[in-house]
Amino acid sequence: MPIPDQRTQKSDLMTLLREKGEVSPTQAYEALAKKWRLTEREKKQKRSGDFLFQHEIRWARQDLVIEGIIERPHTAGRGNWRLKAGGYRAPNDHGDEVTRESVFVEGATTQVLVNRFERNVQAREKCLEVHGYVCKACGIDFEKTYGGIGKHCMHVHHVVPIGSVRKEYQLSPEKDLVPLCPNCHYMIHRREPPFTVAEIRAMIRANRLLNADAWKSSARRLARRKGN
Repeated sequence: MPIPDQRTQKSDLMTLLREKGEVSPTQAYEALAKKWRLTEREKKQKRSGDFLFQHEIRWARQDLVIEGIIERPHTAGRGNWRLKAGGYRAPNDHGDEVTRESVFVEGATTQVLVNRFERNVQAREKCLEVHGYVCKACGIDFEKTYGGIGKHCMHVHHVVPIGSVRKEYQLSPEKDLVPLCPNCHYMIHRREPPFTVAEIRAMIRANRLLNADAWKSSARRLARRKGN
């Protein structure tokens, strides 16, 4: 059975942590590989020298850390994965068609959550339908870069941090959500409050120019040495 999509990975990891309380990375790999019924061949498949399914699980875990669902290493302890106090509801898998005129509501609390706001899965899907699976900061398209394995791989970022919202509000998937790759999503949350997408985009452009200038200078020095 192939490795499931990102949403299923996150949902299954959250379910595992609710059941076990706390697990090590190795325990998570073993439990999820068994749940997904991965074959020995699938478990041994590698990407950049690392086991692919373990790589996918770590990305799912990092995504949940960014969303404030799983504890960060400095609070949980290195090698310990656990949900934040209060837990989190696994995302529902909605099959309903979402139209452009649909109204999405964020911030609806549930009985089992403490100061936690549910994310609307349909809103995420609508955001990606409108904007496409291309990072708004760096421009990467995983499917074009990696082929079929990268299809539909993209994070969605709340322009206004959902944890700062204290009441329900109508969410516009087109205006309030933006697609970001995992790297840019991680960088955007390196500050509190988070950087804006425009700020991250400006950082990328500035560093690309610096790197290009450095490369040109290095090439000129090398050319002079050869000339001598």
